[in-house]
Amino acid sequence: MLTLTRQEALGFVERRLNIGEAEKLLAEDRVAFLDQLIVAFHNSVPFQTMTNMAVSPEKRRVPSLDEIKQDVYSGRGGMCIALNGYFHALLAALGYDCYLTEGRMWDADPNTHAVIIVRNLLGTDDSRLVEVGVGYPTLGAVPLDFDLESPTSVELVWRGRVVRVEGERDETRGTRCPVFLRQRKQIDPEEVARLGFGLRENPDQWNTVYRFKLEPQSFVELYEHIDANVSLL
Repeated sequence: MLTLTRQEALGFVERRLNIGEAEKLLAEDRVAFLDQLIVAFHNSVPFQTMTNMAVSPEKRRVPSLDEIKQDVYSGRGGMCIALNGYFHALLAALGYDCYLTEGRMWDADPNTHAVIIVRNLLGTDDSRLVEVGVGYPTLGAVPLDFDLESPTSVELVWRGRVVRVEGERDETRGTRCPVFLRQRKQIDPEEVARLGFGLRENPDQWNTVYRFKLEPQSFVELYEHIDANVSLL
């Protein structure tokens, strides 16, 4: 299990994310502070797969829990389970009600991604997507209390949104569990191509980067099922 003490979390926020007076900011506005943490994390701890790409496929592996902590704290970065796993532990240590859930990247198999859901941020039964572990940055917590789709946001050279669709029927509950699609659409196709991000995207339409459900899963479950090659998709 990947956990942090409150002191470890505050120390990381101050020294690695360069955010002072974290306790004061957290008490004043939990929503604004969450978004500040997300942007600072993106700027300080990169999503990267170079560590695994540098070795042959048979030698690739998911880092150990100690390695995840070291890679994040040092600013080396890593794959989704490392970054979102650490950020989930950070938020939990700071008092946020949050959990992890599995995602499905592009058209790959299930359990090829991990994302964070933050609950009850405003004191009600609300949920927000928090994402710091993929190459397409999400620069704030995305509220999921909408009927069809979230408001569109500008994220570097893309527009971003989350779309809600009906999932498969849950026979136990007798209902269909909603599935959420994280989508992007290019603002400047030439710049996207220059940056090397356009290989999987149709520049004229919304592209689904990954999909997820609101079903809590433990870090251990996700850690055991994430493959070391999934972030190379």
